[in-house]
Amino acid sequence: TYNDSLLLNRYTYKGESVKLKKSEFADEVMDRILKDNKIDGISTPIRKGILTIKQEKDDVVYYCYMIELKATIDTFRIGADLTSISKLDYVNNVENSTDKYIIIKSLSSYDFDETIQ
Repeated sequence: TYNDSLLLNRYTYKGESVKLKKSEFADEVMDRILKDNKIDGISTPIRKGILTIKQEKDDVVYYCYMIELKATIDTFRIGADLTSISKLDYVNNVENSTDKYIIIKSLSSYDFDETIQ
C-alpha cells in the first residue's frame, strides 16, 4: 500500500500469492520477495494474519502480509502487470471473494487468525 492505494495484479486485482515449500518459513520468503523486487529498502512488511480454508484433503493456509511502501516506486521496477487502485474503489468494485476477504481483513487495524469451511 502507498498513499491509500493498493498495488495489485492489473488483470485479476489479486495480491501476490506464493506457494511455500515445506522447509520454508513465511517471514523468510517475504524478505526474499522484497529483495527480489528491489523494494526491501523502501518497504515494511507487516504480518496481518493467517487464514485457513478447510478442505477434504489438505487445508489451504494463507499467511497474509501488508507491505507498506515508504515512497512511490517505478512500476517497471516491480513489474508491468501491477496497477494501483484506491482502497475505496477496490472495496466497492472487486468481486473475487477469497482474495477480497483477505485484502479487506489485511486493511483493517486488527490482526486475524481465522478458519473457514
